[in-house]
Amino acid sequence: MNSPLDIAERLRTEADDLLFNKGVDDLLKRQGEVYYGGSYALDLMAWPDIDLNVVAKECADPNEVAAHLASEFVLRKESVRVKFERDLHQKIPALPNGLYLGVKLDIGEWKTPWKLDIWIVDRSECDKTKQKVADIQKLLTPSNRKVILEWKQKLMTPQGRTPSLSGHWLYQAILVQKLEADEEILGFLRENGVSV
Repeated sequence: MNSPLDIAERLRTEADDLLFNKGVDDLLKRQGEVYYGGSYALDLMAWPDIDLNVVAKECADPNEVAAHLASEFVLRKESVRVKFERDLHQKIPALPNGLYLGVKLDIGEWKTPWKLDIWIVDRSECDKTKQKVADIQKLLTPSNRKVILEWKQKLMTPQGRTPSLSGHWLYQAILVQKLEADEEILGFLRENGVSV
């Protein structure tokens, strides 16, 4: 069985291939500036999921950017789902304030398709994402990175993914709150609405 570190390395390699060798990064950059965040940027991947921001080119309508990207992904043979939502930030404040495009691509050998969480945001919202990633990166060490990856594997659902928003709250529990005991970490996750 692969260790959580081995899984993270394999996912990162596949993510890089998907983005930079299979044309996804180029497709995104045609619509604006791209910034990769979340577990991909932090090198804390536990399942095939990439979070990213697209800042639309100047004078571009974000709705049109979402429509162009959606149509591009619909035409890709490996696409199994393309989902558009607006106002998710109002329902779940921890999410970026922007238009959401969820794309699932059936590639790789995982239990679940690759998931791209594409947020079409303005510059200030992208800067917030960059700052969150930078703040977490400052706190990461090889030791706590290993602990986080082990926890992500413990939390893995039968569908081959971690519970929604569990990464965000795990980083808070382990890096900010400095929680170590399993019961404390699980309690913190539950208090913050993570289904564990």
